[in-house]
Amino acid sequence: MQILPRIFRQNIINKNLYRLYTNKSTLQACIECAPLLERSLLRISGPDAATFLQGLITNDINTTEPASYAMLLNPKGRILYDILLYKNRNDDEEYYLLECDVRVNTAIENHCKFYKLRSKVDIVNVDQELAVWWAKYNDRESLAFKNEPILRTKDPRLQKLGERIIIPRHKNLSEYAQNLTNVNYQEYVDDRMKLGICEGVSEVITGESLPLEYNLDYLDGVKFDKGCYLGQELTARTYHTGVIRKRLMPVIFLNPIDDNAAFLGSTVLNDKNKNCGKLRALSGKYGVALLRIADSLSGLLSVKTTNNTEVTLTASKPLWWPQNN
Repeated sequence: MQILPRIFRQNIINKNLYRLYTNKSTLQACIECAPLLERSLLRISGPDAATFLQGLITNDINTTEPASYAMLLNPKGRILYDILLYKNRNDDEEYYLLECDVRVNTAIENHCKFYKLRSKVDIVNVDQELAVWWAKYNDRESLAFKNEPILRTKDPRLQKLGERIIIPRHKNLSEYAQNLTNVNYQEYVDDRMKLGICEGVSEVITGESLPLEYNLDYLDGVKFDKGCYLGQELTARTYHTGVIRKRLMPVIFLNPIDDNAAFLGSTVLNDKNKNCGKLRALSGKYGVALLRIADSLSGLLSVKTTNNTEVTLTASKPLWWPQNN
């Protein structure tokens, strides 16, 4: 029997692998989903809803078709909360759904009501009625819906973060779509960590950080030509005249980590023992740190645990950053 040349055999293997991973049934089997139990929704409606939100959020409300990423700032231009905003219509009424960390839904509701003044706006917590789900797939067409959800959209931050799907709280996504594999919420968190995306009040520190340090400009979460909004002045001045020396970047730990919570907020040192930032998020061996770009990419970094043990890590620029940065 003639022995096939190695290259020829490898070509056959490659073709078989290609057929496997481009086969529709294989793609359908790769759809992962999870309910985002740490996320909450507020419903904002009324004749003045768009104008009202335009004065509070960093993004342009007119670009919310159907979703946008934004932040709410304090009057000094520091981050209060990160949000996702969805535009929808029901019975000829246009309304918005504001997605936020469930731990601050009441705080955001009160924040909005404080600035409502005489605006004709209704702000209602719909957390008991609606739920946010996450779905991840290789091919969007493979996610076939047999029943239409209340809202379905790509994550407005990055395509690699998959889709957001909003359905009634008492429903399961499997009642709406086929070929789903339920996974642990941690899968979603790990994806965020690998991409360098922070989310929620434990990672986006209220009243402390600047929105551009959290890559809001790179994630299309701010518009500099939309006009005035709460906290706008410092953000615009930083963008037009300043240099953003610190930004969120993904990090990978090279040593086993026992207690993730113990590291959050820890100082990150570079190989010259210089303070170059803070650790903001952590999931297993992956994390996100707010780092001085110039001091963080030339070698190994380290943080110290609560028992003074040194743990080594590396930082990298995300591939989705603009190439000239």
